[in-house]
Amino acid sequence: MRHRWHPAGWALWDRPLPFIAFLLVGELVALAGFTVTVAGTGLPTGDDWVHFLVLLAGATVHIQLTRRQEERRRNRMQSVLIDLTAVWVFPAVLVLPPLLVIALIVAVRAQRWFVARRPAHNFVFSTIAHCFAAVLAGELYHALGPAGWDNLMWSGSLREAGLVVAAAVVYEAVQLLYVGGIIALAAPKPTVQRVFGTRADNVLEAITTGLGAITAVLLVTLPPMVLVMAVVTVVFNRLAELEQLQADATTDPKTGLRNMRGWSESAERALGRVRRADGTLSVLMIDLDHFKWVNDTYGHPAGDDVLGRVATCSARSPGPPTSSDGSAARSSCSCCPTRPPTVPRRSPNASGRRSRP
Repeated sequence: MRHRWHPAGWALWDRPLPFIAFLLVGELVALAGFTVTVAGTGLPTGDDWVHFLVLLAGATVHIQLTRRQEERRRNRMQSVLIDLTAVWVFPAVLVLPPLLVIALIVAVRAQRWFVARRPAHNFVFSTIAHCFAAVLAGELYHALGPAGWDNLMWSGSLREAGLVVAAAVVYEAVQLLYVGGIIALAAPKPTVQRVFGTRADNVLEAITTGLGAITAVLLVTLPPMVLVMAVVTVVFNRLAELEQLQADATTDPKTGLRNMRGWSESAERALGRVRRADGTLSVLMIDLDHFKWVNDTYGHPAGDDVLGRVATCSARSPGPPTSSDGSAARSSCSCCPTRPPTVPRRSPNASGRRSRP
């Protein structure tokens, strides 16, 4: 039995051929780009090494203090996972030469490996994807000719802020397309949310990159204050987990619908809206017949799949419900506002009967 780190034993080779081709070609192109870029830049200066060590120290504090939270957050994620280490990687994009950017990402990702414990080819690909996006964004940023940040005037600061935003857009877009492409090839039925993440996921990524820009400013002007960002990122990591915990508290894990608590809260809000609008509310209750037979015949995992499919069909039904409850073993209940039925006017004809349409 080969070790999981041995390439011949990777689960990669069990993937579809387009997935393998995209991953290998993408990695080879990225590695070739890294070689050319690093060869075209000079050796890091003393200040570069100081900045590198400060960022590495901050990232290490962040990762080690949030290991448990990050492990729980990763296990709960159902879509794209947003890696919060952009707080440390993006300032490297703006400040450090490509060689040290790559070194920082590899050091950060190596620490993340002990938390994620994902297949080796996933770890290698995600690391190269981070490096590719960072190096490309850094090359664009420096090609645009940024000025020093020590003595910026108001007009100059606006230009510099625009350059930072441009680098951030490239950094995020490359990761989105590069990683999204491999996710689309891996998923049996890819969806936009599965490939590119939810709106909340992308907002979280944008906030993380924004914090990275602030870290870059502190790194250049007040390097000791970067340690404050280490505390901020720990708190931010906990807040990101708190949002997931709140969602878990009101969601049924088998169906993805609201549980009894979530449904009750949503139904109360729906009733309040209906009362204020002087409207009506409909309640639909669905019960699955012979569900015990499914569990007894095919097993409980198959029964969970049936519940998930029923929940998906319910969510796709015309006129989406205000709230749906999937907390029961084989039944669900949903409510949605309705309108009173419109009674057509009777149009009597000469004989006094209703005319045909």
